[in-house]
Amino acid sequence: MLPSPRLLTTRRRGVPARLGSLLMLLQRSPLVKLLPEARVISTSGFSDALSWAVTAIAGLGAFDSVSGATDLAIVQTTPVANSPTVTVTGGSFLSFRFDVVTAVVVTIATFEISGPLPTGLVQSGFKDTKTDFLTGVPVQTGTFPVTITAWEFSNNTGRSISSNFTIVVTSPPQPQITAQPAGGNFHDGDFVSLLANASSAYSYTWKKNDVALPVENTVIVSSTAPRRFLVPTVDPGTVWRSGSTFNDSAWRIANGGIGYDVSTAQVDYLPHIDPVNGNVQSLMRGTASVPKPTSALIRIPFTMTGNTPLSTLSLRVKTDDGFAAWINGTEVAAKNKPTPLLWNSASAGDAIDAEAIVFRSFNLNSFITTLRAGENILAIQAMNAVSTSSDFLFNCELVGGIEASNTRRLIIPAAQSADAGSYTLTVTNSTGAATSDPAVLVFPPSIETHPLAVSIISGATATLTVEAATSPPWTYQWYRGEKGDTTQPVAGAGGLSFTTSALTQTTKYWVRITNPAGSVDSNAATVTVTVMDSFLTWKDANFTPAEVADPAISGPDADPDGDGTANDREYIFGTPPKTSEPAFAPGLTGGAQSVTLTFTARKAAGPGYAGRARHYAIETTGDVTAGPWTPLPLYTDIIANDQVVTAAIPAAPGRTFCRLRVTLTP
Repeated sequence: MLPSPRLLTTRRRGVPARLGSLLMLLQRSPLVKLLPEARVISTSGFSDALSWAVTAIAGLGAFDSVSGATDLAIVQTTPVANSPTVTVTGGSFLSFRFDVVTAVVVTIATFEISGPLPTGLVQSGFKDTKTDFLTGVPVQTGTFPVTITAWEFSNNTGRSISSNFTIVVTSPPQPQITAQPAGGNFHDGDFVSLLANASSAYSYTWKKNDVALPVENTVIVSSTAPRRFLVPTVDPGTVWRSGSTFNDSAWRIANGGIGYDVSTAQVDYLPHIDPVNGNVQSLMRGTASVPKPTSALIRIPFTMTGNTPLSTLSLRVKTDDGFAAWINGTEVAAKNKPTPLLWNSASAGDAIDAEAIVFRSFNLNSFITTLRAGENILAIQAMNAVSTSSDFLFNCELVGGIEASNTRRLIIPAAQSADAGSYTLTVTNSTGAATSDPAVLVFPPSIETHPLAVSIISGATATLTVEAATSPPWTYQWYRGEKGDTTQPVAGAGGLSFTTSALTQTTKYWVRITNPAGSVDSNAATVTVTVMDSFLTWKDANFTPAEVADPAISGPDADPDGDGTANDREYIFGTPPKTSEPAFAPGLTGGAQSVTLTFTARKAAGPGYAGRARHYAIETTGDVTAGPWTPLPLYTDIIANDQVVTAAIPAAPGRTFCRLRVTLTP
């Protein structure tokens, strides 16, 4: 730490007047000349006061002041000039500017901040200037003493001077939503932008249907994404910064960073440059006598087709020495940008090699709505400081997503019906939280599963169902007839499924689903009515008219062939009612370990069986009287098709009884 200039000024009051001009002369001399002169003068017979004064001036060098000049100091310029205290309300933006103030020429390379900063404040980190900033939105209340040190050389070396400041972050008021986000009616592929304004907010949390959106980031433009670039030798205008229709087919193509490096420094740019097409040494490195362009123009196309919500956006950059960036023609970020920016500009400052190869993030949250559904252009003008430079580099990534703090805006670049729902924003600070009114996104319904055709017997009903993605509020209306025919609405059929009345003829039905964003019609489902054969048809086919008229012969309980099986069972089994046959039973073979049961599953065919199917099931029990009868696994529902069925029944302790259950459906 250098001694205070005030101390020197005080001691000089005793210096004889005849020495004043000498002091002024020495003060104007460069530091490298002052030191030897001090030694000579101090040994040539002058008084001790002069010797001390000259030596003190020499020791302070460039960070000195003369009698009567303004003392060297670091002072607050904004928000309160010359105050050692910086006060801000938590959740409010702060721009704390500090400057080195002196009446003499001094060189400041870097500023260093010592002491903990409240969360949310960052140092701008300006170099080779007497000015720097602490900016941001502090979200941590309290008192934070900090020391700011100005260094003569980079990397915080050389002579220095320091000043102390106190940053006071006061508690904010309860946050409030001052403008509600607005939903609306949308269609697939629409660009959705929700915005809420709030006061005194530290963090923002977006929710869909009361569930916080997951924290995740999406690389929109990668560092290896294809891009076209031009090192211009004539003015190309400014259209190249915007429209995707701009013809850049004559520009060079690279897949990654562009630049060159012929230096012998430890930091090597070449690993950060596309090795095939990205080296621009021949285009941009010149000499003092033959200069070359210092700007390279880059166009990176990208497509926003996903429906991933984004509430933050950042541009991550590797650059030596400066750049300006545009998204669809809107400038979104810059570093070392000259004023004015011309097509052939050089960078307004140098970059430190070790920092240039590390991605530095530029917050683009306020420019997130420059994105649009479909084709977009990220345009860059990358600039070198001089064409004689030994190196040059530029590469970038564009990243968006949902973060822990988020912002007051949420976009969905290409929304889909699945994004329908209720979105809210909760803003929080150390005092409390507030939640916005819901912004409801409504999309037209879309059919996921259409109602299916079905067959029923005459006089039965059918139940039809539709599955659809819908946004509330919605309505369903079923109609009779072909799709789109609204002349026959079904009264009371206003749900996702409905049951028809008893039908005696084939009929078609379809459903229209409607919400405020639109409507969709399902396919028409055919309900086929089948006139089913029955016992009566079977009876007419197996008995004479006289026998049909006599229930003692053809009635369901009659047994005209005397084989012990009544007519209704002969109908179910498919056996002849007037020919005596043994009772229908499967064949059994086997031994001590198992019994094999074999039978033919007779298909239901012929008069009386149209539209019907015969089913068989094998059941077993250990007690033929009390049961229970248990279905044999794998043989619980055998649909008959005249196939031979063989089933192994394992032996069990005691006795095992088997039976065959036969049914007709429907």
